Amino acid sequence: MGLLNLSIGNREREQYHNTLVRHPREIRSFCLKRGMHYALYTTDHDFPRIFLKSSWRAGPRAMMRPHPQLLSLQERANNEGN
Repeated sequence: MGLLNLSIGNREREQYHNTLVRHPREIRSFCLKRGMHYALYTTDHDFPRIFLKSSWRAGPRAMMRPHPQLLSLQERANNEGN
């Protein structure tokens, strides 16, 4: 098996960076438009603290009930399985 050397130029690096910045914004926008709670978690943060903070903001009722769109996806999957 041979060694592969790969290099990318400034343009490709900038496109990659822009995609990494844009993607979480698009996901956040998608969630908020549909009334879903959104919290960005990156591995350089303490997960339990972020989870508790996000859960506190959403409120206890949000943690107990699935989002309606998730329910419809589950129902659809269940119907396809039957």
